[in-house]
Amino acid sequence: MTRAMRDSDQTTLFHWIGLFGIALLIVLGTAIGICTLIAFCLAALQIVFGDEEYSWKMLFLLIPFSTIFKLSPGSTSLFTYILLLFVVILFQRQQTFPSIWLFFAIYMLAIPVLKMQLSDFNILRWIKLLCGLLLIYYYFDDRASHDEAGIFLAFVIGIIGASLTRHLNSAFFRIERYLDDADTVGDGGAEYSDLTRFTGLCNDPNYYTVNLIIAMCLLIILMYKKKISFPLYLGLTAPLIFFDIATYSKSAMLMLAIPVGSLLYATIVSNRKSLKLLVVLMAVAVITYLVASGGGAFKIVLSRFGSGTDNLDKLTTGRTKIWRYNLEFFKNNPGWLIVGLGINAAYINGWAHHNTYIEMPYHLGLIGVSLLFGILKQISNGISHPLKRNILNYSVLTCVLIMYMFLSMLFFYDMPFQMILVFIVLNMNLEPTSVSAEM
Repeated sequence: MTRAMRDSDQTTLFHWIGLFGIALLIVLGTAIGICTLIAFCLAALQIVFGDEEYSWKMLFLLIPFSTIFKLSPGSTSLFTYILLLFVVILFQRQQTFPSIWLFFAIYMLAIPVLKMQLSDFNILRWIKLLCGLLLIYYYFDDRASHDEAGIFLAFVIGIIGASLTRHLNSAFFRIERYLDDADTVGDGGAEYSDLTRFTGLCNDPNYYTVNLIIAMCLLIILMYKKKISFPLYLGLTAPLIFFDIATYSKSAMLMLAIPVGSLLYATIVSNRKSLKLLVVLMAVAVITYLVASGGGAFKIVLSRFGSGTDNLDKLTTGRTKIWRYNLEFFKNNPGWLIVGLGINAAYINGWAHHNTYIEMPYHLGLIGVSLLFGILKQISNGISHPLKRNILNYSVLTCVLIMYMFLSMLFFYDMPFQMILVFIVLNMNLEPTSVSAEM
C-alpha cells in the first residue's frame, strides 16, 4: 500500500469519526441541551469551511436524527437551518439559481394572498420545500462529483444509528419526549392490541419503513458493484431487516419484495458464488425464524391483513376514506384544485392526506404541481443517462412511487434525500457486464 493510499484511508477514517461524533452529540443533546448546540455549531462550521463532499455525507447521515436534533421537543429541528445554510453556501460557490425556482417560490407566496389568508403561509415549510428542491439541483450540478458509495453508506449507517438510538430511551436519554405517542398494532386482534410498533426516530412506522427498504436496496447495489464486502453487507442488512420486522407494518412486509427481488436478480445476472451463498443463508435464516417463533412478526402482520380483507378502508388502515374526502373536496371546489390552498392549509376533517399525489395538488394546485415536476424534469435533463438500465436501477424509484401513495411526503425532511437517491440509482451503470463473475 502506497503512502498516498494510507493517507487517504486515514482521512476517510477521521471523516467517519467526525460524523459519528456529531451524531453522538445530537443524541446526548436529549439529556444535556448544550450538546445539541455544539452539534449544530460543528455541522455549520463543516458546511461553511469544510469539504463539500464531506458535508453531503454529513447531511445524509444526520437526516434520520432530525426528529431529535432540537433545542427542545416542541421546537423546530435545527436540521432546517443546517439545510438552509448548506443551500446558501452551495449557491455562493456555484452562482446558479434556475429561474423556474423563482417562479415556484413566488407562486407559493401568492396562494395565501389570493385567499386573503396569510396564515396559510408558513415560512419554515416554504424554506424546507425550496431548500430541498435546490439540494437536489445542486447535487447533480455538472461541476459536482460525488462519492456515491460514501453517500449510500452514510444514509444506511445514519438509519441504523438513529434506530439504535430509539432503544436508548431512559431517564437520562429522554428520547420519547421528541416522539408522538407509541403506535400499537391495534387491528391485529385482541391478542396483539397492546403490541408497540417500532418506528426508530420517526413518528410513524410507515414513514420509517420507506427508508429501511431504500437502505436495503442501496446495500444490494453496493455489493453488486463490489463496493462493500460480503461480511459488511450482512452486518448492515441484518439490523435493517430486524427493524423492518419490528414495525409490524403491512407495507413493510409487502415492500420487502423489492430488496428480495433485487437480490435475486443480482444473484442471477452476476453469477457470483458469494451472492448465491447469501441467498441460501438468508432463506435458511427466514425458515429458522418462522419455525422457532411460530410465525413471529409475520403471523401478526398477516393477522392485520386478515382483519381488513372484507373492507378496503380496513385493509388500507382508513386511508381510502381520507382519499375519498379529498377527492370529493376537489370535485366540489375545482378552482382550488387548480391553484391550491397554500402550504399551511388545514387538513380536511383534521386528517393528513396519507397520499403525496393528493397532498401536492391540495397545497400547491395543478399549477404548483406542474412547476414542481418542471423542476424535477429540469434536474433529470441535466443528468447523463446510461445507454441501458436494468431492474436494479428502478429499485429505489419503485419503492418511492409505491410508498408515496400512502405517505404525505411533500413537506417531510426525507423527501429531497430520497429523490437524490432515486436519481443516483436510476442513472448508475449497473449492467451485468460491469460485474465480473467470481471464479
